[in-house]
Amino acid sequence: IIGVYGMELEEKMEKQQSISANKRKTISFYKYRAVFRENGDQTNFSNIVKFLMPHLDNNNYKVNIVSFNNFKNSIETNRKYIPQNEHLNGVYFLSFKRIFPRKKNIYQALEMFINIIRFLYSINKYRPDIVYVYGDTPLFIASLAKLFSSYKIVYDKRGDYIDELEKLGASKRKLGWLKKILAYSERKIEFTYVVSDTYKKDQNNSTIIPKYNYFDKNIFYYSEKEMLAKRAMLNLSNKFVFVYTGSSYHYQMVEETVLFFSKFNKVFKDSFFIVLTESDHNDFIKYFKKYNVSEGSYSVSSMTQKELCSIQMIADLAFLFRADLPLNRNSFPTKFAESLANGIPVLTTEFIETIVPMIKNNGLGEIIDLSIDDTDIIYEIHKKYLSNLEVKQKCADYSNIHLQWQKKSFDHFKQIDAII
Repeated sequence: IIGVYGMELEEKMEKQQSISANKRKTISFYKYRAVFRENGDQTNFSNIVKFLMPHLDNNNYKVNIVSFNNFKNSIETNRKYIPQNEHLNGVYFLSFKRIFPRKKNIYQALEMFINIIRFLYSINKYRPDIVYVYGDTPLFIASLAKLFSSYKIVYDKRGDYIDELEKLGASKRKLGWLKKILAYSERKIEFTYVVSDTYKKDQNNSTIIPKYNYFDKNIFYYSEKEMLAKRAMLNLSNKFVFVYTGSSYHYQMVEETVLFFSKFNKVFKDSFFIVLTESDHNDFIKYFKKYNVSEGSYSVSSMTQKELCSIQMIADLAFLFRADLPLNRNSFPTKFAESLANGIPVLTTEFIETIVPMIKNNGLGEIIDLSIDDTDIIYEIHKKYLSNLEVKQKCADYSNIHLQWQKKSFDHFKQIDAII
């Protein structure tokens, strides 16, 4: 499905025609799954495009977004989302629908083969100077197809895909092939964006550049006045409020999070837990029931990002537990920057190795060890963070200086533009 969206396209074309054709550059973004949807992965990708667009436009780039593996509802979401966002005016979209089921290896292989053909079609159509691949699968395809073209590849690495497959029980043979393909693919790129400082240190490679999951200040912000008013409106002014924002994937330690809150709630009956999720609410409620947390001590709901901001702002502390896995050690959860921007210190484990020093060195929350008795920790947390407006302001100030897309996007653009 090919389309050009935006009411200002003619104006852009006139502007572009006024500059000699040989100065025009083209960048194509490639994503393997749905482009626009309200979860962490899609939000990160949307923000990359959103905040690069002014710089790309000002420097006369033609911009394309190509996505594979789309289901019918994903394509419908794109059609609704794109016209509502001014920064996508004049962007060319090419969305390919998934053909085969996901589960069997033979179907996966057939889908990959078809997507390589589709990729070659898109390259021939757009003739990009730069191919920005978001995730491992587009990288595999782009590196193979590079045999037929001279584009430059920028690789936005999203977690440790092979490690995640290994933890899910993938066969050694499959993992072996994937490791060989990844090693080949990484030799074809100009540089790699990673969200982890520790990954860069482990690899000791100058072509690896840390780029965190930043936040959008137009959506996430902190206002003490609004926060206090919202707490009063929800009858939570005198309570210790926790918030969890995210899904119920296994690596996000939902059960451990609810268990910790149940212990806290037994000591301090004035505590309350807000869960904001797009996952099935029962994925959380079953654990509240398992650990005998009363219904009056928690809420589970779904909402848009803008609604989410005003609700989670009221929290005293945000949960961000992660297990000891390579996937987590080399991660930078989107909710970290967004929570701080909302003025919320973070309660996390020691295994997200990039954010732990930020928290410790700047007083942005607490690092806890879930394997030890936490009675003393519970009292310390309650004393330190209950209605602590000074800490909330410190978190917001730190995020605004160091983790804001509006302040980081130009550096990101300069790195990309320098390769051609």
